[in-house]
Amino acid sequence: MIEARTNGVSPRPGGFAARAARGADHRVARQGEMPTSKGAPIPPPTAPAATTGSAPPDPLLFAKGPQDVRRAKRLALAAALSAAVAVAAVGYGAWAVVSANAQVDAVKADLAPTLVAATNIAAGDTVSLDQLEVVEVPRSFRVEGALGADAREGVVGGRAAVDIPSGAQIAPGLIAGIAGGDHLAAALEAGMEAVTVSVDTETGVAGQIRAFDTVRVIAVEPAASGESVLTTVCERALVVSAGSGQGELAVSGGSVTIAVSPEEADAVREAQYAGRVSFSLVALADAVGEGGERG
Repeated sequence: MIEARTNGVSPRPGGFAARAARGADHRVARQGEMPTSKGAPIPPPTAPAATTGSAPPDPLLFAKGPQDVRRAKRLALAAALSAAVAVAAVGYGAWAVVSANAQVDAVKADLAPTLVAATNIAAGDTVSLDQLEVVEVPRSFRVEGALGADAREGVVGGRAAVDIPSGAQIAPGLIAGIAGGDHLAAALEAGMEAVTVSVDTETGVAGQIRAFDTVRVIAVEPAASGESVLTTVCERALVVSAGSGQGELAVSGGSVTIAVSPEEADAVREAQYAGRVSFSLVALADAVGEGGERG
C-alpha cells in the first residue's frame, strides 16, 4: 500500500504534528499560569518595584520560604537591640561625665589649707620654716587634729617626735614643744633628763611658772639647830612642763617638770627625799642673755 504524503505532514486530521503542537502550547500555558481551585489563572509573582526613597526594602518581600522569614526577623531584632544598646551607652557616658564633674566641684568647695612636711624630717630634728608648706586638702581627707596655715610659725622650733615623711600632714602629736604636743622626750636635748617636782603656792612661785621658763632649783633641808639649810641644786633649769601637761600653770598641789643633766637629776631626787625642793623664777632677760647655758 502506498501512502500519500504532502510536505512531510500526515494528511490525517489530528496527525502527529498537530497533536505535538497542541501539547507544546498546553505546556507553555501551564507554565505561564497557575490555576486556582476555581480554575481562574493566577499571574506569576513579580519582584517589587524599586523604591526611590531612602528606606531600605523590606527583607520579608524577598523571602523564599519560612526559613528566610525567620532569618530576616532575627536580623531585624538584632539590629534593634544593637541600636538600643548604643543609645543606652551614650546616655550612661553623658551621666558619668556630669556626675564626675559634680563630685570634683564638691571636693574643691570643701578644701582646707593644711600644714604638711615639705621634706623628710627625722625624729629629734628641730623643725625649720623651709621644712613646712601649706597645701589645700579636702576636709574628708584631713587627719584628726591636722594643723592649718595659721599654726606654721608655732611649729617652727619644735622637735619631731617621730620620723615625718615628706607630704605628711602635721598634727600636734608629731611635734614636741608646741601647743597641743604631748611627746616630752622629743622636747629634751641630747644628754638631758626630765625630773618632776611637786610644788605648792610657796615653792612653785604662786603658780607663775610656765613651760619654757628658766628656774633655779633650791634644796631646803632642816638642820639640827632647827634652821633650814638652802642649797642650790641647779643654777639654771628649763621648765618643759608646768601642771599636768605642757603649757598649763603650776597651781597649788601641782607639779613642775624640768630638764636637767643626769647628775642634777640625782641631786634633785636626793633633795626631795631629804627635805623640800623649791623654785625661784629667773628673769626672761637674764635667761635670754645667758642663752643655752644651763645647769
